[in-house]
Amino acid sequence: MDKIHKINATQVASVSNKTKANKTENAPRPNQSGSTQENSLTEFHPIPEDVRAKKNIFQKIIDFFKGLFGTKDTDNDSRYDVNGQLDMDAHQGRYANCALIGACYSLQYSDFGKDVLKDAIKINKNENGKIESYSVYFKGADATYTITKKELEKADLLYNKEGSRHYSVGDDDMLLLELAYSKLATDPAHKDLEQNVPQKGFSLGSTELDGINHHLVMYALTGKPYDTIDKNKFLQIKTREILNQLENSETFSFARTTPDELNLLDINGKNITLNSGEIYEITEYNGGFVRYNNYSDMSNTSSKKPMTLKDANGIEYTFYSSELAKGLTSNPRCLQDDDYNVYLDKKLDSIKNGAATMLAVRNKIDTQDVNGENITIVGQHAYIVKALDDETITILNTYDTGKDIVLNIDNFRAISKEIDIETLELD
Repeated sequence: MDKIHKINATQVASVSNKTKANKTENAPRPNQSGSTQENSLTEFHPIPEDVRAKKNIFQKIIDFFKGLFGTKDTDNDSRYDVNGQLDMDAHQGRYANCALIGACYSLQYSDFGKDVLKDAIKINKNENGKIESYSVYFKGADATYTITKKELEKADLLYNKEGSRHYSVGDDDMLLLELAYSKLATDPAHKDLEQNVPQKGFSLGSTELDGINHHLVMYALTGKPYDTIDKNKFLQIKTREILNQLENSETFSFARTTPDELNLLDINGKNITLNSGEIYEITEYNGGFVRYNNYSDMSNTSSKKPMTLKDANGIEYTFYSSELAKGLTSNPRCLQDDDYNVYLDKKLDSIKNGAATMLAVRNKIDTQDVNGENITIVGQHAYIVKALDDETITILNTYDTGKDIVLNIDNFRAISKEIDIETLELD
C-alpha cells in the first residue's frame, strides 16, 4: 500500500475550489520488490515550487475579491471547506493510508456514518465569528485533537522533493481526519487503544500514516471495530463450530479434501493420515474445543484438548483438537462452499441494510466490470463499498473516490475469496 502519486497544478487548484480533480491515464506503480505492475491507479505530475507559490498568491487574491463582492462565506473566513462531511472526491497521497481513507469513506456511504463524521468534526471560531481551528473527536478513545488553520494549510502544501503530495487532495474534511489521526497515533495516552481490536498496531508502516490499521480507525471513530469476513476466516469459524459439536458426538468424519485425506500429527508428534468419508469413533474428548479471541490462535498446538479417534480396524489415534482444526482449515474443500455462500449472503444483506463497508484486497485481481471491460483491482489495497443491489456492487478506489467501479454481483462472489469484507453496523 506504500505507493507514490503526484498531483499537477491544475488538479490541486481545481480541488481547492471543491471541483472534481482532472483524471489522467493509468500507469504502473512500483511494488514492494521494486518492480512495476499494471493497476487502476491514477498517476499525477509534480508541482514546481514557483507554480505552487503563485497558486497560493492567486488563491488569496481570489478569496479577497470573493469576500469583497459577497461570493465568499466571510463568516467562515477560510479557504477550506470543512463541513463535517466527505461530500467531495478524494485522491490518496503518498502516505500508504488507504485504510484510513477507506474507513472514513465507508462511513460516508453508510446509513449511520454521516452522523458519526458530523459529530466528530467541529469548527472552532473566535469571539468575532472567525474560524481559528478545527477539532476532531475520536469516540473510541474519548479524545479530541485540534488542528489549526495553519496546520491544515501546511499539510495542503506538503510535498517531497520529487513533487509527491504526502496527504490526500480533494475533500478538506478527509485532510483534517488524516492530521487528527496522526496525532492520535502518536499520543502516548492512547497507546493501549489497539487492545480493543483484532489486529494490533496503530500503523504497520514506517510512519503513523503508513499501513494503517483499519480496525483501529473504525474503533477510534465509532467505538467498534469492523466485523471481518473472508473465506479462510469463515472456514476457521466453521471448523471451530464443528469441533465444538463433536463434544457431544460419538463419531467423527469429514467431507472431501484435496487430496482425499488429512495428514496430521498426533499428540506424540507422529504423522497420521485420516481418510475422507471414513467414520471414526470418538472414544475420548476432554473438554471441547478451546475458544480463542482471534482466529490466528486457532492452530496453536499448545491447546491441551485431546481427542481420541478409533478407526474401523480398532486402531486409536489421539490428537489435540487444535491440530484437527489446523488440518481441516488447511484443506478448505473439507467444508462445503454452500456454507460459505450462506454466510456471504448475510454479509451482503448487512451492506444492503446500510453497514459501513470497506474491502481489504489481499492479492491483485484481474476481472471485468459490469460492461465487460477488463479492470484490475489492486492487491494490498483498500476499496470502499458505495452501493449494493441485487444485481451489482459499486466500489471506489481510495486513489480516486469519484470514479465508480461497478461489478456484477456474481462476479464479486467469485473474487471474494481474495478480499476481507469489513462491515460495521451500529446498534
